[in-house]
Amino acid sequence: MALALRQGVGRGGPGGGRGEPQRRPWSGRPPASGVPMFNLTTGVLWLVVANLAVHLARALLTDETDAELVWNLGLVAARLTGVLPWGALDPLAVVSYMFLHGGLDHLGINMLALLAFGVGVERRLGTARFLLFYFLCGIAGAAAHLVAFPASQGPLIGASGALAGCFAGALRLVLARGGGLADLRQVGVIALIWLGSQVIFGMIGGGIGVEETIAWWSHIGGFLAGLVLVGLFVPRHRV
Repeated sequence: MALALRQGVGRGGPGGGRGEPQRRPWSGRPPASGVPMFNLTTGVLWLVVANLAVHLARALLTDETDAELVWNLGLVAARLTGVLPWGALDPLAVVSYMFLHGGLDHLGINMLALLAFGVGVERRLGTARFLLFYFLCGIAGAAAHLVAFPASQGPLIGASGALAGCFAGALRLVLARGGGLADLRQVGVIALIWLGSQVIFGMIGGGIGVEETIAWWSHIGGFLAGLVLVGLFVPRHRV
């Protein structure tokens, strides 16, 4: 989520019965499946490592220094829309905000979402295309936040705009694989249900604490971008 801060042995024995193939005795170890337990793709791995590294580095800072870093590298809508003076790092914030998280729970939820949706999308797009797709969805999430809250002075942080785009991309790739009208209708129905849930949560507030709220509009912006853009990023030989 993105946050807007308000600040066995078989029968017959090992040898088998007549006409049965020779069976090797159980060695006490499970058979190898040939599939790694954590089969991460390169781009997803880089993103996970980068997010963890940033969070670890922030943990070494004083509270005051960390708050200043979040203020400068988080996305402050009021600065980008001219309500407040621009800061030197504001253009960078449309990307840097994706690497800042409100705590280990926030970081953990987002990284699990990245593993759940990002790996499959990257396998279809390739690493370079996936990373570009990811960041464009995150930027779209930031843009939606700017449109919805142009005067907000609380930093927007978290990768969930990009992750919502990955979810939308995975959804479209899976359901539209056959290219039929029924598949496209399924994508549309699921997308509308998800978007509706985000609007409802946004209208009722979605608060999770005194100092932070869930930035549902960034989710919506990233989701719509992912739904629209993913088809443009799939290499033709992989369609």
